[in-house]
Amino acid sequence: MLRAVVLSVDASQCSGPKNSFSVIQAWWYSGEDHYLLDQWRSQCDYEELWRAYSVFCKRYNPSAALIERAANGYALIRDSKRRRRRLRVAEIATDRRSKTARLVPHLETIRAGRIKLPRDADFVDNYIAEFAASKRTTFDQVDATTQYLEWIAKQPPLLVPPPRAVTVARNPHGLIMPDRNTSGHVFVTNRRR
Repeated sequence: MLRAVVLSVDASQCSGPKNSFSVIQAWWYSGEDHYLLDQWRSQCDYEELWRAYSVFCKRYNPSAALIERAANGYALIRDSKRRRRRLRVAEIATDRRSKTARLVPHLETIRAGRIKLPRDADFVDNYIAEFAASKRTTFDQVDATTQYLEWIAKQPPLLVPPPRAVTVARNPHGLIMPDRNTSGHVFVTNRRR
C-alpha cells in the first residue's frame, strides 16, 4: 500500500532577523518510521511562505497539510482551502502546553531512531542542533515535527492522492491547450469552432 506525504507548517508572524522562522516539512510515514523528506525554513513574510508552500504542494502532492491556527497560519489555511481545494487542510489549534511538554510524548519515538532524515540535505545539521540544544532559542522545527507526530498518531493510514490531472481542450486551430477549468476533472473536447 502506498502511503501519503503530509506537510506540517509552523508559520511565523512576519519577516526579519528578530522574528521566528516559518517552517514547512514534508513527512512520509511507513507505518513504523517517520521520514522527513524535505524542509524549508525562513524568517519571511506571508507571500514568501505561500510561494514555498505552493512549491511543496506541487513537489509532493500531499494528502494533508497540517497548519497551526496562529500568526500567518490563519491566512495560509484560508488561501489553501480556497486555492487548493483537493488538499485536506487540518487546522491545528494552538496548545496551552509548553513546547517542551508537547515534545515529551514523542521522545520515545525519537530515541528509538524512528525519525529518518535525508543523508545529504542542507537542513539536517540545523534540525538536529535544534533538537539537541540544552537551551533552545528557537523551537520552529521542533514545533512542526511534534505537530506532525501528534497528528499522525491519531490518523488511519493515509493513501496517496491520485495524480493531479491536466485538463485540455482543442483551440480553433486544432491545438491542444490547458483549459482554465479548476474543477480538477480531466476532459478533452473534440468540438470544432
